[in-house]
Amino acid sequence: MLQLTNSGGLRFIKKDHVADSIAKYDIEMKAIYAAGNLYNNATNLGILATHELFDYTILYDTAYFKDGKFTNKYLPLLSDDNNKLKSFYNKLDFEIGATNNYIINLQSRLPITISLIHFLQEKYQLEN
Repeated sequence: MLQLTNSGGLRFIKKDHVADSIAKYDIEMKAIYAAGNLYNNATNLGILATHELFDYTILYDTAYFKDGKFTNKYLPLLSDDNNKLKSFYNKLDFEIGATNNYIINLQSRLPITISLIHFLQEKYQLEN
């Protein structure tokens, strides 16, 4: 899309409403990219928060992790600092919200994508 707009390629599309439909689709995709960036940032912050709080050496201790599964033993923390625990919770809660937002953005725009594909197939007599 960037190449089409930068080169002026959209002006060469002569079929009725095709260029407009592609441009509208691009706007919708930008919203998905924004939601994806938020999701990626939130996930990275959540991962970094786990590194500050959890002791990953337990993955090699069969009292905590055995046969690829966690046992029922409580996991040890690197810190019992209440502020770090709250910060960890906040980052995970934010990541959950960002994930849900991203999923909603993807799901809500799927019909737009399908509609554009059908529209282009019809305009250019393309096979499915």
